[in-house]
Amino acid sequence: KINSKNISEQDFIQLLSLEPYFIQFPSFYWLVWESVKILTFDERINFLSVLKKIIALNPDGMYADFARKEILELMSCEENLSNEMFDRIFF
Repeated sequence: KINSKNISEQDFIQLLSLEPYFIQFPSFYWLVWESVKILTFDERINFLSVLKKIIALNPDGMYADFARKEILELMSCEENLSNEMFDRIFF
C-alpha cells in the first residue's frame, strides 16, 4: 500500500501499533516515514523524530543516509555536509 501511495490513516495507525515488535529496525521507521509523506504534506516536520530514530539505530546504514537527505530537504539545507558534520549539527 505504501509503494502504491494508497495508505489510509487506519493503515498508518496499524503500522504504528507494530512498533514494539520492530523497535530496533531502521527499515520499520523508514516505512513510517514514507507513510507520513503520503498522509501529511505540511506537517512532516512534526515527524522529524522518526528520521532521527533511523539515524540513531544505525548511523552508517543505508536508511540513515536516506533519513539525512530527508532532514536536509525539510530544513532546506545544503546536501554537501559530511555525515559527521550533519550529526554534529542535528544531534
